Amino acid sequence: MLGFFRKNADANAGTDAPLISVNTHADNTSSPASFDEAIALAGELLMFEFSDAEITHHARALADGPIPFSTEELALCTALHFFRQAENHDKLYNAQLFARMTMMSWQEQGQVSQLIAQCFENTIYTRFRPDEAA
Repeated sequence: MLGFFRKNADANAGTDAPLISVNTHADNTSSPASFDEAIALAGELLMFEFSDAEITHHARALADGPIPFSTEELALCTALHFFRQAENHDKLYNAQLFARMTMMSWQEQGQVSQLIAQCFENTIYTRFRPDEAA
Protein backbone atom coordinates (compact mmCIF):
# COMPACT_ATOMS: atom_id res chain seq x y z
CA MET A 1 0.00 0.00 0.00
CA LEU A 2 2.76 2.43 0.85
CA GLY A 3 4.53 1.58 -2.39
CA PHE A 4 1.49 2.71 -4.35
CA PHE A 5 1.55 6.18 -2.82
CA ARG A 6 5.30 6.47 -3.19
CA LYS A 7 5.05 5.64 -6.88
CA ASN A 8 2.48 8.40 -7.45
CA ALA A 9 4.49 10.88 -5.42
CA ASP A 10 7.65 10.06 -7.41
CA ALA A 11 5.84 10.44 -10.73
CA ASN A 12 4.76 13.97 -9.82
CA ALA A 13 7.90 15.00 -7.93
CA GLY A 14 9.11 18.44 -8.86
CA THR A 15 6.03 19.28 -10.91
CA ASP A 16 2.81 21.12 -10.33
CA ALA A 17 0.90 18.45 -12.28
CA PRO A 18 -2.06 18.18 -9.89
CA LEU A 19 -2.47 21.95 -9.85
CA ILE A 20 -2.08 22.67 -13.53
CA SER A 21 -4.17 19.80 -14.78
CA VAL A 22 -7.29 21.81 -13.98
CA ASN A 23 -8.46 23.68 -17.07
CA THR A 24 -8.62 27.36 -16.08
CA HIS A 25 -10.02 28.50 -19.39
CA ALA A 26 -13.55 29.89 -19.38
CA ASP A 27 -14.70 28.07 -22.51
CA ASN A 28 -13.44 24.49 -22.69
CA THR A 29 -14.41 24.19 -26.35
CA SER A 30 -12.22 27.03 -27.60
CA SER A 31 -9.20 26.51 -29.81
CA PRO A 32 -5.63 27.07 -28.63
CA ALA A 33 -4.25 30.57 -28.49
CA SER A 34 -3.26 32.34 -31.68
CA PHE A 35 0.28 33.34 -30.75
CA ASP A 36 0.62 36.22 -33.23
CA GLU A 37 -2.76 37.66 -32.30
CA ALA A 38 -1.91 37.39 -28.59
CA ILE A 39 1.31 39.36 -29.21
CA ALA A 40 -0.65 42.10 -31.00
CA LEU A 41 -3.27 42.24 -28.25
CA ALA A 42 -0.61 42.40 -25.53
CA GLY A 43 1.03 45.29 -27.40
CA GLU A 44 -2.31 47.11 -27.42
CA LEU A 45 -2.86 46.44 -23.71
CA LEU A 46 0.58 47.93 -23.06
CA MET A 47 -0.18 50.88 -25.37
CA PHE A 48 2.82 49.94 -27.54
CA GLU A 49 5.35 50.95 -24.87
CA PHE A 50 7.45 47.82 -25.52
CA SER A 51 8.94 46.24 -28.62
CA ASP A 52 7.39 43.21 -30.24
CA ALA A 53 10.59 41.32 -29.43
CA GLU A 54 10.21 41.95 -25.69
CA ILE A 55 6.54 40.98 -25.74
CA THR A 56 7.23 37.89 -27.86
CA HIS A 57 9.94 36.71 -25.46
CA HIS A 58 7.55 36.64 -22.50
CA ALA A 59 4.59 35.34 -24.48
CA ARG A 60 6.67 32.44 -25.81
CA ALA A 61 7.61 31.37 -22.28
CA LEU A 62 3.93 31.30 -21.31
CA ALA A 63 2.73 29.63 -24.51
CA ASP A 64 5.33 26.87 -24.19
CA GLY A 65 4.24 26.13 -20.63
CA PRO A 66 1.82 23.46 -19.44
CA ILE A 67 -1.21 25.73 -19.02
CA PRO A 68 -3.53 26.11 -22.02
CA PHE A 69 -4.45 29.72 -22.75
CA SER A 70 -6.99 31.38 -24.99
CA THR A 71 -5.59 34.15 -27.18
CA GLU A 72 -6.92 36.81 -24.82
CA GLU A 73 -5.63 35.01 -21.72
CA LEU A 74 -2.16 34.77 -23.24
CA ALA A 75 -2.27 38.49 -24.05
CA LEU A 76 -3.36 39.37 -20.48
CA CYS A 77 -0.74 37.18 -18.83
CA THR A 78 1.97 38.53 -21.11
CA ALA A 79 0.99 42.13 -20.39
CA LEU A 80 0.83 41.37 -16.68
CA HIS A 81 4.55 40.62 -16.71
CA PHE A 82 5.24 44.23 -17.70
CA PHE A 83 2.63 45.74 -15.37
CA ARG A 84 4.22 43.97 -12.41
CA GLN A 85 7.64 45.54 -12.91
CA ALA A 86 8.12 48.58 -10.67
CA GLU A 87 10.23 50.41 -13.25
CA ASN A 88 7.26 50.43 -15.64
CA HIS A 89 4.82 52.06 -13.20
CA ASP A 90 4.89 55.59 -14.62
CA LYS A 91 5.12 54.44 -18.23
CA LEU A 92 2.09 52.15 -17.89
CA TYR A 93 -0.12 54.20 -15.55
CA ASN A 94 -2.56 55.17 -18.31
CA ALA A 95 -2.28 51.79 -20.05
CA GLN A 96 -3.50 49.97 -16.96
CA LEU A 97 -6.88 51.69 -17.18
CA PHE A 98 -7.36 50.58 -20.77
CA ALA A 99 -6.09 47.07 -19.98
CA ARG A 100 -8.53 46.68 -17.09
CA MET A 101 -11.50 47.78 -19.20
CA THR A 102 -10.45 45.43 -21.99
CA MET A 103 -10.06 42.55 -19.54
CA MET A 104 -13.56 43.17 -18.16
CA SER A 105 -14.99 43.16 -21.68
CA TRP A 106 -13.25 39.89 -22.50
CA GLN A 107 -14.45 38.36 -19.25
CA GLU A 108 -18.05 39.35 -19.96
CA GLN A 109 -17.75 37.71 -23.40
CA GLY A 110 -16.36 34.52 -21.84
CA GLN A 111 -12.96 34.88 -23.52
CA VAL A 112 -10.96 34.78 -20.28
CA SER A 113 -11.43 32.66 -17.19
CA GLN A 114 -12.60 34.14 -13.91
CA LEU A 115 -9.35 33.04 -12.27
CA ILE A 116 -7.09 34.83 -14.74
CA ALA A 117 -9.29 37.94 -14.76
CA GLN A 118 -9.26 38.11 -10.97
CA CYS A 119 -5.49 37.63 -10.81
CA PHE A 120 -4.99 40.36 -13.42
CA GLU A 121 -7.30 42.80 -11.63
CA ASN A 122 -5.85 42.14 -8.18
CA THR A 123 -2.29 42.60 -9.40
CA ILE A 124 -3.06 45.78 -11.34
CA TYR A 125 -5.02 47.23 -8.43
CA THR A 126 -2.15 46.50 -6.03
CA ARG A 127 0.44 48.08 -8.35
CA PHE A 128 -1.61 51.11 -9.42
CA ARG A 129 -3.69 51.99 -6.36
CA PRO A 130 -5.74 55.17 -6.72
CA ASP A 131 -4.21 56.63 -3.55
CA GLU A 132 -0.76 56.50 -5.20
CA ALA A 133 -1.80 58.92 -7.95
CA ALA A 134 -2.34 61.80 -5.50
